[in-house]
Amino acid sequence: MQQALRQLQSRPDAAAAQALLNALGERSAADVDFAQALSAWVIGLQVSHTSFGEVRNTVSGGTQGTVLQVRDVSGPITLGAPPASPPREP
Repeated sequence: MQQALRQLQSRPDAAAAQALLNALGERSAADVDFAQALSAWVIGLQVSHTSFGEVRNTVSGGTQGTVLQVRDVSGPITLGAPPASPPREP
């Protein structure tokens, strides 16, 4: 299994991925504890992927003013013009 993992890391292609999949399957068939741990790990990945991929925003009830609904933001966000400076006294 370690060799299959090293192959995939050095040559990430479908054949290397299939070799690792086969190695994991063989180890899981031979070791119930490993199979259970691998299954729990995969379920954890699925849950974490789902929770990071979903966004649910709700705006309701009359006028809200400015509302911004986003998911992933990288960098500044500017809405409208900057506030006006107070008038100078003469």
